[in-house]
Amino acid sequence: MEIQGTGFPHQSVTNDIWWYYMVSMSFYWSLCVSQFFDVKRKDFWQMFIHHIATIILMCLSWVVNVFRIGTLVLMVHDCADIFLEVI
Repeated sequence: MEIQGTGFPHQSVTNDIWWYYMVSMSFYWSLCVSQFFDVKRKDFWQMFIHHIATIILMCLSWVVNVFRIGTLVLMVHDCADIFLEVI
C-alpha cells in the first residue's frame, strides 16, 4: 500500500483536478481576450499581465507536476476573488 503523496513526480491526476485546471485555464484565457472588448480601465495592462502570469504559472505547475499545490493556490485565489468583487 502506497502512502498518499509519495511517488513524486509520478502522481496521477484525478478527473476533478483535471477539470478544475481546464475550467480555470479557460476562464483566465477568456479574461485576457474579453479585456480588449470591454471598457478600457486604468489598470488594463496590469490586469493583462496578471492574467498572462496566472496562465503561465498554471501551465508550469502542470508540467512540473505540482498540480496538487497548484490546485490549493487556485482555490485560495478563487475564494479571495469573491470578497474582492463585493468591494
